[in-house]
Amino acid sequence: MQKEHGVKPGLEHYTCMGALLGACRNHGNVELAEIAAKSLYELDPASAGSRLLLLNLYTNVRKRKDAEKLKKMMKSR
Repeated sequence: MQKEHGVKPGLEHYTCMGALLGACRNHGNVELAEIAAKSLYELDPASAGSRLLLLNLYTNVRKRKDAEKLKKMMKSR
């Protein structure tokens, strides 16, 4: 965001993307959830919250391979 548009990400950006990710989980929208999780990761790489929500979504929609892959990535960090 900052490089492309000159806008420094703030708490409001993180909050919006977190709400979007939560809604994706509630409605089973995996594609949009992955985009939102990637954006959240870029805003705050140290936070595990977005990855945990994505993991829950993968589990809910029975994407076991993606869930296992994400778990391994989280453990390695």
